[in-house]
Amino acid sequence: MKTLRIYALICGLSLLGTLSAQAAQLATAKVMSVTGTVTKYTADGAESPLSAGDILTEGDGITTSYHSVAMLVFSNGSELTLEENTHITIRELAQKPFSSSQRYEQLQADPSQSQTLLTLNYGQLFGHV
Repeated sequence: MKTLRIYALICGLSLLGTLSAQAAQLATAKVMSVTGTVTKYTADGAESPLSAGDILTEGDGITTSYHSVAMLVFSNGSELTLEENTHITIRELAQKPFSSSQRYEQLQADPSQSQTLLTLNYGQLFGHV
């Protein structure tokens, strides 16, 4: 009986970890447009030019240069515009799973409970949340 409880506990913890990983994968931001020079920094320190269609996840950072703008849409339907000479870091992206036939950039409202935490290191941004 004790072995059965331990097995059930291990299975439950595995399922919880899987659900948490799925929620983390669900919560993303999509780059809708880029004007000028915008750079993406990943959590592991890799650096690359940001392009329309790129997917951003927790831990990513974005820097816009002079005369540069980036527009993002988050999986909860929120929109963010980073103005020139701005740097943000996506600290936390979490969202409960949802079912919808719409792509998230078409959403008009948050389809499920979500949590987004951004750090504005410097610069200016505008949001529609």
